[in-house]
Amino acid sequence: MRWMIPSGTMAALVLALTPASAICAQEGVSGAQSAPASEPRAVAERVAALLQEEYLDAETGKAYAARLRDQAAKGAYDGLTGAALAQKLTIDLLAVKDDAHLRVRLGAPAMRRMPGPASAGVEVKGPPTLEQQGWIAPGIAYVRLNEFPQDPAATEAVRASLHDHRSAKTLIVDLRTNHGGAPDLLDAMFPMLFSTPTRLFASQVRGGMEAVALAGPNLRRVNGAPDNVREYWVKPDASSPMQRARIFVLTSPATASAAEAFAAAIKWSGRGTLIGARTAGANHMGALEMLDGGLTLFAPVGRVFNPADGTDWEGVGIEPNVEAPAEQALTVALIRAGLPEATAASLADQYRPTLPMTRRPRPGQV
Repeated sequence: MRWMIPSGTMAALVLALTPASAICAQEGVSGAQSAPASEPRAVAERVAALLQEEYLDAETGKAYAARLRDQAAKGAYDGLTGAALAQKLTIDLLAVKDDAHLRVRLGAPAMRRMPGPASAGVEVKGPPTLEQQGWIAPGIAYVRLNEFPQDPAATEAVRASLHDHRSAKTLIVDLRTNHGGAPDLLDAMFPMLFSTPTRLFASQVRGGMEAVALAGPNLRRVNGAPDNVREYWVKPDASSPMQRARIFVLTSPATASAAEAFAAAIKWSGRGTLIGARTAGANHMGALEMLDGGLTLFAPVGRVFNPADGTDWEGVGIEPNVEAPAEQALTVALIRAGLPEATAASLADQYRPTLPMTRRPRPGQV
């Protein structure tokens, strides 16, 4: 899964941070366009070496490396720079094996943040992290999260929203436009939603990266499991206002990465109900590696999986408990919360997301 620079225990679960690396989630370019062009074969070799050393599955990492080296030897990258080189490298990698996070791009992705002093100097593209929240109906609290940024203002805003609506009988968390991001919000929200210590999921990383990616007080070793596997257990916040509320999580094909981790935790633990469409299928966690010429590589180094059966959602997504077209998910949730159908439909129109609820095209797709 794509995440930002680590802060807290959840980051240790889902992030392998390597030198000169940082995790980001939202599409965009961070100003690297003006970097000088580098020799494309050298860039291809750097990507090949990183994936061979770090990719979560060693054999697949070798296959990726072999593909790039073969293409470079044939001159496939000669004359390419910037975005054109990034796209060609990515297409060649995904021809070996698809991975929803593996990508070379020009510049680093930019995170969407909350507007205000905490985000001074950071451009907010489109709706902010916390786009809508409040009482959508008596006893029903609603929050739409467009991102999981590494932004203290966003974390505190969501925490405050949950506290302010502590009397809610139902909480609706709308992730239909959430492509993922940093672990901060997950770390903040989980203790407020669970009343007992609960195993949420497990993490497995490339052997040798345990010290970086699998540290943290909420991560536990698993008896009989390899050293590169840990389980994540939530520790309830005794003062939490939401531990008895019914939870509905809304999903769509755009729900990806860290947002899928949130949805998976709620579903696998039985804490709430997922309503909507199958999610994007972007499971793998990793690090953003800086390359020459202003390019970056997101290199997946591990996965999050269901400890009950060992499965994850890479390439297949998470199936909701209640399947419905993404555009109708809020209506269905409100009806299940006890509202008349006409009232539910009217409210859903008022709270319709402004960002797309469709999956982003993969490199090379139209």
